Amino acid sequence: MKLCALAEGVLEAPDGRRLLELGIRLPCGGVAVIYGPNGSGKTLLLRRLAGLGPGRVRGTVWSAKPRFYAPPGEMHLNGVLVGEWYWMHAQSIPEVLGDKRGFSMDSLSRGWRRLAGLLAPSLGRARVMLLDEPFTGLDDERGRILARVLSDAAARGSLTIIAEPGGVAPRVLGLLAGAGARVMECPIGDGGVVRCP
Repeated sequence: MKLCALAEGVLEAPDGRRLLELGIRLPCGGVAVIYGPNGSGKTLLLRRLAGLGPGRVRGTVWSAKPRFYAPPGEMHLNGVLVGEWYWMHAQSIPEVLGDKRGFSMDSLSRGWRRLAGLLAPSLGRARVMLLDEPFTGLDDERGRILARVLSDAAARGSLTIIAEPGGVAPRVLGLLAGAGARVMECPIGDGGVVRCP
C-alpha cells in the first residue's frame, strides 16, 4: 500500500523539549485522527508534516504533495467571496453553499465560514490534507457535511490527517464513521507516544 505520510523519531518543541515519540506510517486513501491532551504537540506535528516550523523531528517526517494545511480557528479569508474561494481552488461550489456564492466569507457565521473554507481544498486535488481541529465550530449538520466530503476524498485516494483534543475525538470519529470514511485512530498514549496505524 502506497504511503502518503510518514513521521518516525522524536518531535521536539522549539526549545528542545521532547514532545512526542512518533511511529506514524499512513497510507493514501483514508482519514487519520490524531488526538490527545492540549499542549501535547498535535499542532506542531501537523505543521511539521506540512513542511512548516517551528520545532523539529529527530528522525524522518514527510507527506506527499500537493498538500493543504488548515490551522485551528479562523482561516482569515476576510473580503474573499465564497465564489472566489472556490474559483481559486478550481472547484464548483457545492450545493450546500450554492446560495452563498456572492457572500463575503467574513459575513458568514463561524460554522459556515469554517465549512466553506475547508470544503474547497477538500474537494480539490490535495494528496494530503492536514486539518487542525476542523470540526470546531461546526454543528452536527455541518459536521456531517465535512465528514462526507473527507470520506469522498479518501475514496479518491487522498489522505486527511486531523488533530483533535481528546475530549472532541469521539464525536469526530463518530461523524467520520457515519460518513463511511476509512478511519485510522492515532491516540497519543502515555509518555507522549503516538503510533498510527
